[in-house]
Amino acid sequence: MSGLETAIRNALEKSDRSSAEVRARIYQSSRQALEAGLRKQGIEDPDVVAQQRQRLEMLVHAIESEERNRLLNVVEDHVRREAARAPAAAPQVPSVTPSVSPAQWEEEANDLPVDAEVRGETPNADPAGHDIEDFRAERGVVAPDARSASDSDMGSLAFTPQRAAKARRKKRLVARLFIYFTLLAFLGFGAWWVYSSGLLLSPAERDTSVPNPPPEVQSEDFTGTETKPEPSLEAGRGFSDAWNEIFNADRGNSGLQAGSLAAIEDISTPAGKAVRLTSRVAEADGNVSIAVPTEVLREMAGKSSTIAITLQSSSDRQTQLSISCDFGSLGNCARHRFTATPERADMLINVTFDRTLAPNSPGRIVINSDVDGNGRPVNLYSVRILPGE
Repeated sequence: MSGLETAIRNALEKSDRSSAEVRARIYQSSRQALEAGLRKQGIEDPDVVAQQRQRLEMLVHAIESEERNRLLNVVEDHVRREAARAPAAAPQVPSVTPSVSPAQWEEEANDLPVDAEVRGETPNADPAGHDIEDFRAERGVVAPDARSASDSDMGSLAFTPQRAAKARRKKRLVARLFIYFTLLAFLGFGAWWVYSSGLLLSPAERDTSVPNPPPEVQSEDFTGTETKPEPSLEAGRGFSDAWNEIFNADRGNSGLQAGSLAAIEDISTPAGKAVRLTSRVAEADGNVSIAVPTEVLREMAGKSSTIAITLQSSSDRQTQLSISCDFGSLGNCARHRFTATPERADMLINVTFDRTLAPNSPGRIVINSDVDGNGRPVNLYSVRILPGE
C-alpha cells in the first residue's frame, strides 16, 4: 500500500492537483491498479480483497483531506494578503469569510504552488477555481454575483458557479430523458402483452382446438353382455375366498419364526390385533420368517400368483423393510423393498413360477424391518396368497 501512496502523491505533484476531477481520476487509477495487482498475484479471498480495498479507501480519504486543507490554506492566505493591501475596504461580516474577485485571483494565480499541466490534457486557464469555490462553500465562504453588486461592493466581487449550473442543467436533461424512456418502455411492454395475450381477439379466433363432431350413440357401442372384470393388484381391503390366508394376527403369532437378532410381540392397535416385528440388523439374524403351507405352494406351481402382506409402521414415522421368499424346489422371488407408513396398508408382490414340480416341504416369506439401520419395528396383521389360474 506504501507503493500506491507514493504513486498517488507523485501523480498529484505532476498534475493539476487543485482540480477535483483530476484528483478523482488519479484515485480511480489507483483503485484499478490495486485490482490488477490482486488479480496478477492470484489473490481471490473475499476477506483479503475487501481489506485491501478498505485500506486504499482510507489512504485516498487521508490524501484528499490533505489536498482540501492545502487548497483552503491557499485561499485564506490569498484573502489575508488582499485584506492587507486594501485596508480601507468595507468591514467584514463576522460570520462570512471574504471572497476573492476573478480579477484578483487571476492576478495572483501564478503564486499558487500548482502545476498547470495534466498528463495528456490542455492546461486550464483558471486552475483550481472550481474546486476552491467548493472548499470555500464548505467553510462558509460566500461568493456574491458581481453582476448584481452595487458600485460600493465592487471590491468584493466573486465569480458565479457557472460550471455547477451547467451540471445541474445536464442532470435535469438526463432525468427527463430517463423518465421519457421509462414511459416509452412501459407503453411498449403493455402493447406487447395485449397483443401476445390475445385480448383483442374474438372468442372464435381464440379457440385453436380441432373441431369435434357431436357424440353419437350407435348400436355397436353395447354388446349386451357384461365382461368379467380382470383381477387387479390393488390393495385388498375385502379379500375374497380365492385368497389363501397364510397368517392372521387374530390367531396369535403361530407360523412366525424370529432370528437371533429379531423379536416378535403380540399387540393391539386401533386397526385390530397385530404382531410387532423388530429386526435389529439387516442381515439374516434379523429376519422374521412366515411359514407357507405345502398345499398352497402346489397351487402356485407353474402360475403367476399374488402375495398380499398387510402391515403398518409401529411409530409415527415411515419404516423401510424388505420382503423376500423361499419356496424350496418351486423357486425364490426377488428381494422387494417397501415403505411402511403409520396407516395400515397391503404390500403386494406378483410372483411367477414356471416350474410345475410341486415342493414337498413348506416355504417361507422373510421380512426384515432394519433396512435403513434404524431398527424401527412394523406391525404385521395378515399374509394372504392368491394363486393364479
